[in-house]
Amino acid sequence: MPRHLVGFVNSSTVLVVLAATVSAAGICTPAAAQSVKSSPSADNRQTTVRAGRVRGTVSDDAGRAIAGVNVLAVGGQPMPVSAKSDSTGQFELQLPPGEYILRVVREGYVSSYREAVRIQSRSDLLRKIVLVREATRPAHVVIKAGADLDPLAEAEETVPAVESADPDHGHSEAAWRLRHLPPTALRDLGTDEEFDATANLRTFKPSPTFVDWVMGESARAAASFFTGTNFTGEVNFLTSSALAGAQGGMSAQMPHGIAYMAVGAPIGSVGDWNVRGAMAANSLASWVVLGEYNARTDRTHVISAGVSYGSQPIASGSELAPIGVNDRVRSVGGVYAFDRWHVRQAVELDYGMRFDRYDYVADTDFVSPRLGVRLNVAPMTSVTVLGSQYVTAPGADEFLPPPSAGPWLPPERTFAPFTFGGQLQAERVRNLEFGVDQQLWRSKDAPVVGVRRFREYTQNQVATLFGLDDESRVGHYYVGNTGSMQADGWALRVAGQLAPRVFGNVQYTTSSADWTPGADAVAMAILLPSVMRTGQERLHDVLTSVTTNIPETSTKVSMAYRVSSAFSSNTAQTGAPSLGTRFQVEVRQGLPMHPMRGAETELILAVRNLFRDPLDGASIYDELLTVAPPMRVMGGVQVKF
Repeated sequence: MPRHLVGFVNSSTVLVVLAATVSAAGICTPAAAQSVKSSPSADNRQTTVRAGRVRGTVSDDAGRAIAGVNVLAVGGQPMPVSAKSDSTGQFELQLPPGEYILRVVREGYVSSYREAVRIQSRSDLLRKIVLVREATRPAHVVIKAGADLDPLAEAEETVPAVESADPDHGHSEAAWRLRHLPPTALRDLGTDEEFDATANLRTFKPSPTFVDWVMGESARAAASFFTGTNFTGEVNFLTSSALAGAQGGMSAQMPHGIAYMAVGAPIGSVGDWNVRGAMAANSLASWVVLGEYNARTDRTHVISAGVSYGSQPIASGSELAPIGVNDRVRSVGGVYAFDRWHVRQAVELDYGMRFDRYDYVADTDFVSPRLGVRLNVAPMTSVTVLGSQYVTAPGADEFLPPPSAGPWLPPERTFAPFTFGGQLQAERVRNLEFGVDQQLWRSKDAPVVGVRRFREYTQNQVATLFGLDDESRVGHYYVGNTGSMQADGWALRVAGQLAPRVFGNVQYTTSSADWTPGADAVAMAILLPSVMRTGQERLHDVLTSVTTNIPETSTKVSMAYRVSSAFSSNTAQTGAPSLGTRFQVEVRQGLPMHPMRGAETELILAVRNLFRDPLDGASIYDELLTVAPPMRVMGGVQVKF
């Protein structure tokens, strides 16, 4: 395509996305929202039709039913939805679709139960909740300020006696203490059960030093902050390494630690914010951070927006700065905003863009827009048209957040141009596709069969090369430009519940590609003949992603497996691509450990030789032109709160 036409296409695409964004913003004004608001009776009818249900029983640790327990669902509505257990301990909540935090409260009992649930239309969740009776404690206690004071002394002369404490009335001792707290200390403490003014007084002793007291109180305050609010998140303590085959044996990367943390909270009933960050504890000292907002899927505008940044410092002259890596620090920043706009019941727009800045390539700034429409032409049939441009620099996989859920690892490997002194160039992928999806039967878990016709045009297709020398066995790789490619093809997929407790996606792709060699093609052809692609090429590809959950053992397993006829290899001497496979497996095992109230602990083990995430959505040749990727092994402990 001529250069002036390419610029015209890029400008037009950006303008169309901006126009759609402005139009959407104008439609979502408060006046417009007020004009289309339905009557209360219509809202009630819709809630009744779409509501899901959470039901179950509440008992003590001896198996006896507990009556009068408040079961709260927080997060899906402006005000919490609650229900009380009856004389048999049974309760039931009717909830509109959305995400909620379930809690239970009963005076006289200690509860560590805190669970995030997702309610779908007509869903039915069953829960069995166990409470532990609170230990008896001295009735009227006050803490006196000062050093070496007995906290139990003079308690009777300060706190008024309370003859009875009705759990449904505010005359309990804890309620009296809340009313008499200084105004600056008042905050949303939830219920009386969460406020324990006399906890640990029986074992209280004067602290040896003021520093010890401050450190202990800070730790308890941090734990109560996360367990007593709507904040959710996770902390991961991971160890990562890599293994690769080499002449005379195996080549291994030294294991190194990774700290990963995610914290989020609901924003009323409209969406959720989330912050993720990770840092590697090796000589690179790399780190990444992401802040994002995701609207609830039942909103008119399902907006997803965020800001990410990653940095990889490379010490000059260290063993982690191989030949060809002259940058002291490599950094990548990105800003994105996408919207799935439900224009009408049968019309949905998908538009937005991503802006990225890479400081280690010549053209540092890149824009990746997307624009599409989805039409529901029948109750279980939809048609999709999508156009997009995706621009990435070599090595972007080390810095950008993965499209799928799971820990985001910071940059662990270095990379350099394939030709010494060469310049890194960005890969630009333009894609246009038309698809039809058919749900097989009316059920939320029913499989969906889809057919997609696509055309892809890629400039500066990147090849990723491992194993060319001792440096590039596991912790380093080379990148080169193989040329430009235009592919025309079809894809057939089946997604949904493939079997009981098994959810997945199976996709078969076939395409014909027409290649034009690039700047590094000749040099690559001499060293790795199978990387060199010229003329027309036909490929066949099968990608399978499967997830299963075994609640009886608290085990979750996810797997991705790819088979293709066009993999490049460092052992092929004929120059032709060959049949190859790539995989990734992740196992999460729940542990009976609760480091703080309401927290869950999981053991994680992951093994993969897939270099790129199969849901990345970039060029179909990115993985096929990755030569001899090492096997990455990751394990550790995850704490969810």
